[in-house]
Amino acid sequence: MYKNILFDMDGTLIDSSHGVLASVAYALEQMGEPLPNHETLLRFLGPPLVDSFSAYCGMTQERATEAVAHYRVYYEAGGIDDFTLYPGVIEMLAALSNAGLRLAVATSKPEVFAAHVIEKAGLAPYLSALCGALLPRGRDEKKEVIAALLQKEGFLLQESLMVGDRCFDVEGAAACGLGALGVLYGFGNKEELEKAGALALCPTPQAVADWILKNNRTEPSAKTLR
Repeated sequence: MYKNILFDMDGTLIDSSHGVLASVAYALEQMGEPLPNHETLLRFLGPPLVDSFSAYCGMTQERATEAVAHYRVYYEAGGIDDFTLYPGVIEMLAALSNAGLRLAVATSKPEVFAAHVIEKAGLAPYLSALCGALLPRGRDEKKEVIAALLQKEGFLLQESLMVGDRCFDVEGAAACGLGALGVLYGFGNKEELEKAGALALCPTPQAVADWILKNNRTEPSAKTLR
């Protein structure tokens, strides 16, 4: 039985794409780098930023770290607040909380930023724990974030489940011994989530709540919810 549900943040609880991509564009401008096409920019949504600047803009580790510093200047000045809650997220969290489950956030976003977003979005009443990346660097990989949260809160593996929109969430959970649900309304896609080994694919926040509550009574299914 699941007692602890760990949620990714960006692409799972909130659509932060506008703020994140505007911050990336600002960083590249400050670095004198050309702006990649939109498809490439979308790849910044999910992985650690320093890895993305290196992989998608051909930067050295040193320049990528400098680009992240520029990114955070813009992000802290306003990009952080340029997000929207996905429709149905509050209802999903309320349904799971009312069922007695403990809800937490495990995010690659710096923890201090994630705490700000949680308060501004009105999610705090539903969440009992948060773990994110450290500043200026540290706990960047999702598996490190999940492991830290499990240890801090004393969550048992067999009682915990990850929910996220990218392969990094599913693979990070698996590295820690957890199963994971994939959501299809975020920044990832069906193919990457299936390849990563998601237990099920949920098209809406309501489908996430329905799957968890149903599978707290029956054996988990690997089918996509319709």
